[in-house]
Amino acid sequence: MSISKKWTISVFLSITILVAAIVSVNVMVDTYGIFRTDFSRQFVPPNISYVKIKYLLENKSRFDSYVFGSSRVSYINEEKITNGRYYNMFYAEGVPEEHLANIRFLLKNGVSIKNLMIGLDEFSFVIDPKQHLSSLLVQPYPGVSGKKFQDFYGEYFFRLDKFIPELEDYINHNYTKGNSSTQNSVIFDMYGTGRILLPAVDEEIERNVQTHIRDKKFSEPFHRVGDNSTNALAAMREIVSLAKKEGINIIVFINPIHKTTYLDANLNQFAVFKKRLAAITEYYDFSGLNSITTNNYYYYESSHFRLLVGDMMLKTMLGAPKITVPSDFGFHVTRENIDAHLRNQCREIRKIKNELNPVNSTFALSCDKIPD
Repeated sequence: MSISKKWTISVFLSITILVAAIVSVNVMVDTYGIFRTDFSRQFVPPNISYVKIKYLLENKSRFDSYVFGSSRVSYINEEKITNGRYYNMFYAEGVPEEHLANIRFLLKNGVSIKNLMIGLDEFSFVIDPKQHLSSLLVQPYPGVSGKKFQDFYGEYFFRLDKFIPELEDYINHNYTKGNSSTQNSVIFDMYGTGRILLPAVDEEIERNVQTHIRDKKFSEPFHRVGDNSTNALAAMREIVSLAKKEGINIIVFINPIHKTTYLDANLNQFAVFKKRLAAITEYYDFSGLNSITTNNYYYYESSHFRLLVGDMMLKTMLGAPKITVPSDFGFHVTRENIDAHLRNQCREIRKIKNELNPVNSTFALSCDKIPD
């Protein structure tokens, strides 16, 4: 055998071994939970959208009702809803176009749906879901997106960009004593409720309430900019139409947005979205400046509300569970009362904006002239 042939074979074998090693480690580490079935050792959020769709396809009759939304609706305890067998279908930065695509896919593949709850946010009409198509963390199930399965899995099998850091994180989380105190502080209950469970976090808050309330993290907004209103509203119109066609009971709501994030949002754009949404469907609006959204106690940070807030939302929308709900929390919006509702929210916003920055307030909406 010639030297050049030996060299070629040697290079080929070396590349093959290297590729096999990369694939093996990526499968073992499985940062995004694509291959694993046990999430008890998951140390970062998995690709929740993929995991859940795959799970529901394998368990088509286990549930008949679903709560769709961003990670915020993870803190709505669907186990307390009694009119169906609910699964929490939250996924990171979930927006209406993604909900529509997933609902269509589930129905097409024999998953029956009796009840739908759709949660919206101040970024539901801002984020273009096309941004998610190239993200390993949030890209949709390939059957939903239309991406070829081999291309989808190849992105996880052969990725190199974070190979070493993710391997180090995996080793540190699973095999060093330094992380034992945080083990199981976050539970990804993908095959049960569908939610993220934070029992240790809630216990810590209750032990140190004032420390939690004063935490500087509450002054840092969850910031997103853009305008995808036309597509988001079109998706909501299709979801409502599809629900009517399929005989699905649907409840739409806007999540309670922490005051820091709410005041950082484009509130004029938000008002227009609410007005146009009311022309499509009635909904419950938990956003605005109220006794819940202005109190840090009810939030984990400036984005996610806590479970007791989710219980209040369920009480308002469905009459259960038994919990006291402040009178200013949650408003049932219809096309008949939307203008009055927006005027009230406008006055709340203008008042606090003027108190914070009386000269340079950026809120330009006239409280007497509601957008079309």
